[in-house]
Amino acid sequence: MRRFGALLAILAAGCTTMEPKYVRPDPAVPASWPAGDPGLARAEAGLPALTYKQVFTDPRLQTLIEKGLANNRDLQAAAANIAAAREQYRIQRAQQFPQLGAAGDVTVSGDRSSGSSSSGSGSGNNSSGVRAQYEAGLNVPSFEVDLFGRLRSLTHAQLNQYFATEAGARATRLALVANIANAWLDYAADSSLLRISTETASSAAKSVQLTRIRLDGGVAPRTDLDQAEQIMDAAQADLAREKTQVAQDVNALQLLVGAPIDQALLPTSIDDAFGTIAPVSPGLDSYVLLRRPDVIQSEYQLRAANANIGAARAACFRGLRSRDCSASPAVHSSSCSPVALSAGARARTPATRSSRPAPVTRTFV
Repeated sequence: MRRFGALLAILAAGCTTMEPKYVRPDPAVPASWPAGDPGLARAEAGLPALTYKQVFTDPRLQTLIEKGLANNRDLQAAAANIAAAREQYRIQRAQQFPQLGAAGDVTVSGDRSSGSSSSGSGSGNNSSGVRAQYEAGLNVPSFEVDLFGRLRSLTHAQLNQYFATEAGARATRLALVANIANAWLDYAADSSLLRISTETASSAAKSVQLTRIRLDGGVAPRTDLDQAEQIMDAAQADLAREKTQVAQDVNALQLLVGAPIDQALLPTSIDDAFGTIAPVSPGLDSYVLLRRPDVIQSEYQLRAANANIGAARAACFRGLRSRDCSASPAVHSSSCSPVALSAGARARTPATRSSRPAPVTRTFV
């Protein structure tokens, strides 16, 4: 009874940790309106939210964003990081439980022919027949009794790292949406500048033509023609620069989206894109900033660091570790009947002689 009580005490001690109590720091974000309690702790689900479809109302831009979310390589890498972090958490959590190993062995010795001849002669002595030995064993290679919560703290730390990785993926997603929208608007602005540069270059070419006619008629001096040609050359240089900028905008959009872009999804000018971005309401609560994935990621990393403090504290104390705890009963039989062995079940035949099970050895350090 005393041993059972001591076992319960050890198990109860393993459910505790030495982590310091985590207190969420107050955010340095004032409330947008002096109504309510600005220091009220709110859950993430209760915070105000905005989606990109509420901000970017143009269906062409929404189509590009959806394609980018489906094809972008950075998001695929972030999803792979989430899967890796989840598996790391499972591996760390599995260390709280003992590992169990099982093994079985069958040894058959003797001469079947000699046993058969002896039986035929009527001697009745079958000791020289087939002798079978069956062995099955269970062992616990190594198991640490988590008295001070070291393994539990490490599990908490890995879990919060997993949550931080997931929040980091959301930050990557948010950055991708913003970059696609900025590139789309940059293309709209550069398209308008390209149209203006084209008109300016055409006007400068016409001015050079008229100035040359006036020079040929003796009305204008040669310096006027030189000045008009300089203006035309500058306009053509601006036109070439704007064409390059528009091509770079298209390449940037294709890189962000991860697929070729249909020309119909691009705006023709900045006037075409104007009014497609919904204004943010002036009464929006500033606590919406707490929904930023990078803020959430930092908080989970802070929680993980807090759990690592508990693991470091527990490492200062010597725990209990069981090594090579095994039990291997053996059964000897001289019967020649076939025996079927299956995982999870024990099959025995009538034995004439059985050995005592091997003792269980445990070592605590």
